[in-house]
Amino acid sequence: MRGYSPPKTMYDHTALMSHVEQDLLEGGVAVFPTSFQLSLSIRSALNRPNVHVADVARLIEAEPLVAAKLIQLSNSVAFNPLGRTVYGVEQGIARVGFDATRSLAISVAVNQIRSMPSMMAIADITEAAWRRSVHVAALVRELARLEGGASPEQGMLCGLVSELGLFFLVHRAVGLPAYAHDRAMLKDLVRQHAGTVLPSLLGSLGVPHEIVMALRSRPAPPGSEAMHLQAFMREALRLMSLPSPVPATEPRAEWLLSVQARVDEIRHAF
Repeated sequence: MRGYSPPKTMYDHTALMSHVEQDLLEGGVAVFPTSFQLSLSIRSALNRPNVHVADVARLIEAEPLVAAKLIQLSNSVAFNPLGRTVYGVEQGIARVGFDATRSLAISVAVNQIRSMPSMMAIADITEAAWRRSVHVAALVRELARLEGGASPEQGMLCGLVSELGLFFLVHRAVGLPAYAHDRAMLKDLVRQHAGTVLPSLLGSLGVPHEIVMALRSRPAPPGSEAMHLQAFMREALRLMSLPSPVPATEPRAEWLLSVQARVDEIRHAF
């Protein structure tokens, strides 16, 4: 737009961002909890030819909380409409798929970060971001089921990781006095840099390339899965902004009502 200039800021984040960029060059997730390492292990397993569900199940079983959430999700209406209960991790993975399993590992790790004592002072910021991510994830999954062009589980993972840049930055920043005592400075850090660190962070986590492309600021290639994911992300955010109850004039009002139970179950599971 002619005459536009970015908003000015009184804060200088150069010192922190130099450390963040170095972290990302070295792999990025070393400062995150063990469940993020589990996501890396899942990536490594998926990269092996002829990987078997049992291989991934052994990884999940090492993280009991992820295993418990996996069983809960696999028995939810969203993944178990016929009501056939599964009790084992291997059965759960086979039902929900590898992308949903990776999503669960990431969700457990984010919740571990949110519960750290150092994060309590900004719990309102992280809680809002996580609730937003999970709601987007559930809606994008349903939009992908409805319209195609991307797999529903890729869509769910795309929504779930869409704000990991925020968590990565605040996790690094809250230990520094300047950020710990200045919420405006912390919010400015997130506003300026959360989106820029996200692609490298997702690459470190082994998130599929199409999702990384979808979450970049520039448009994805026409006709690609990433392009569809971008469109679903935009639509999910629009739907979340609607008032409650949803106006009768909303074109998707009936559809939203029909998927509400599945959306709510996924939000609860994460």
